[in-house]
Amino acid sequence: MPAVYKVLRKTLRSINCHSYRMTIIANDDIKKGDQLCLTYCNPEYNKKARHRQLLRTYGFICYCDRCKGESDGYKPLPIAWCLYFPDDERGKDLLD
Repeated sequence: MPAVYKVLRKTLRSINCHSYRMTIIANDDIKKGDQLCLTYCNPEYNKKARHRQLLRTYGFICYCDRCKGESDGYKPLPIAWCLYFPDDERGKDLLD
């Protein structure tokens, strides 16, 4: 699990797409020199749901230690598999 979970809130009445405020809530004490890692999706999702969200939203699949170590019978395909092999059904469930 990441040490922090980011929360983005769009600034009210903003026309600038970069107008976000980030609130960081630490789960543990943060010491000087500690590295803070942020997650791109809900860390409570299972691996398949996390990979689906990452692929749809950001265009990549994570291969962090947690994702590599978590076994749920799901074998990820290369990122653009469905673009190169449109008739192959194996990656369709990620994009549905």
